Amino acid sequence: MITITRRLAGKLRVVFRKALNITRGTGPALHFATGPDGIRVRARCADAAVEYHVPGKLPQDEMCVPFELLSDVEARKDDPVQLEKQDDGRVVSGWRDGNVPQMVQYDLVTPSDLDDFPGLPEQFTENPPRLLTALHDAMLTTDPDAVRYATDHIQVRGKSGTLTATDGRQMLISNSRREGDFRQQPSQRGR
Repeated sequence: MITITRRLAGKLRVVFRKALNITRGTGPALHFATGPDGIRVRARCADAAVEYHVPGKLPQDEMCVPFELLSDVEARKDDPVQLEKQDDGRVVSGWRDGNVPQMVQYDLVTPSDLDDFPGLPEQFTENPPRLLTALHDAMLTTDPDAVRYATDHIQVRGKSGTLTATDGRQMLISNSRREGDFRQQPSQRGR
């Protein structure tokens, strides 16, 4: 059995929706794993893989559930939600809403794409705080509704220190190597 809080379910829903760019509809399957280092929740789509980790000591367990579980159980309360695997291949989530017990059943999911979930790098590098501003500006430059090319992506080139984004009409290039700072160089292309 895995126990999370209703507040954590809400946080997870927000994190995964933003990180995986889920605008509407359902998201990918969620892989919950608990153990001596805490709880890890993973999800993956074609463009990104995300893991949310809460440290702690918990009994060893794991299961994959549909993304909808998060919206079904979330609340702004720290009430516990228990996820329990059943012998019939289902998972039951149970919690209390005030004095009223709630229960929802889901089919267990067996996503194959979690098998090749990327591992942690051998070495981490500290990034300057201005990188967040550059990433934010780059994301504002992209076209979130792109149907052709990669105008909904940004390009990060670590060795050269450049960040590039475009929506097909304008381009943003940020460079961390030039004078030790990210310089934004907007460039307009004729229509």
